[in-house]
Amino acid sequence: MCKGKYQEWLTEEGQALLKGWARDGLSDEQLAEKMGICVASLYNWKKQHLEILEALRTGKEAADRMVENALYKSCFDRTIRVRKAFKVKEVYYDANGKRCEKEHIEIAEEDVGIPANEKAQEFWLKNRRPADWKDKQQHEIAGADGGPLEFVWAGKEK
Repeated sequence: MCKGKYQEWLTEEGQALLKGWARDGLSDEQLAEKMGICVASLYNWKKQHLEILEALRTGKEAADRMVENALYKSCFDRTIRVRKAFKVKEVYYDANGKRCEKEHIEIAEEDVGIPANEKAQEFWLKNRRPADWKDKQQHEIAGADGGPLEFVWAGKEK
């Protein structure tokens, strides 16, 4: 038997959970299970309570846009600034002339080149320009005036 209280999903905490689960890519069946209701109830609640529908839509859309942006960026060569930790050894001599060493960590920034992701480029082109980039290309050859081809046998006749 389906039962549940939609009111808890209209609260700020409930909305945050719904957005997060939607962002994680959960299906409606999985969402309903997490909410402790049956799928039919979830469908009804989405129709009756705009807040629930919007929370799920917002979570899914935000995640989709973030992935789209990351995919788009990965299609191009780019440079990013990376912070790296380095161990620095300092050598010095004390008052008695004894050699001493001291180590400490320093943080430095470095520009790192990241090459374009060829798979991302391929995915993008196949989806945005399928006529030019699909794997299977079809070519048609037609005869005069677009009609069928005529074949003439050039071999010896028997």
